Amino acid sequence: MRCIAVRTRRRRLVLASLAALGGLIVAPAADADDPAAIVQARVGHFKEIGRAAHIVQGEVAKSAPDATAIGDAARKIEGLAGQIPSWFPPGSGPDAGVTTQARAEIWSDPAGFRAKAAGLAASAQALGRAAASGEPAGMKSGFADLAQACQSCHATFRTREH
Repeated sequence: MRCIAVRTRRRRLVLASLAALGGLIVAPAADADDPAAIVQARVGHFKEIGRAAHIVQGEVAKSAPDATAIGDAARKIEGLAGQIPSWFPPGSGPDAGVTTQARAEIWSDPAGFRAKAAGLAASAQALGRAAASGEPAGMKSGFADLAQACQSCHATFRTREH
């Protein structure tokens, strides 16, 4: 038992070190037995998505948006969107007694939730293609689609908007 605990602590330390060096997109692993830590980690992940989306929002508002910045942000969102379902393990919802904006529907309709996350990833991928084309109208349209994907998921699976 002690050997397993030591390996788990080492793994978290390695993950934290790599994350600090920029080697990973993900935050250090949350303790699977601590719902509050799981919620805190997923909030951090969603803040990463939000920061990337705000970069895109700022760029598409310009007359000459920076396609490289938009493409980079779109790739970050796409990568994180593919991970979203894993941020909601059983026992990390409202029934766990922790403060969370996650609705119980995440766990009662996992296929619907996965579909919304996949829709976000697809929208981010399309935004990345629009950025690669360099066409400002395409980037603006791509951002509108991305924002709609976010809102669609929030409407179904989040308790309140920000």
